[in-house]
Amino acid sequence: MSDRALLMTMAGPLLESLLNPLLKLDPDSEARLAPLCGKAIGLHVEGLNLTLTLLPEASRIEVNSQFPGPWDCLVSAPPASLLRMLLDDKPGDSLLRGDVAIDGSMALAEQLQ
Repeated sequence: MSDRALLMTMAGPLLESLLNPLLKLDPDSEARLAPLCGKAIGLHVEGLNLTLTLLPEASRIEVNSQFPGPWDCLVSAPPASLLRMLLDDKPGDSLLRGDVAIDGSMALAEQLQ
């Protein structure tokens, strides 16, 4: 199996295994996920040419590496910028720097943060 195929196979389950336990620790996560249910949010990691799709459900997020699209929102950025968005108290600052692109619903991208 090529490195690319391995990355595509492992990225979704790995991200799910990191995200969902964290969501269980947050008592407000279900309320925040509710408006996202049924939406498809693409996350494109530039440089790795990897696109994952976040599919929020009532109490968890499914991560799919084979989603054919279309997305309600597609966020594209280099890995460091995506990480900075997740960890930053003001994730909107990444948008001002111009290293994060959002195609589709900006409101949906803001809710995801």
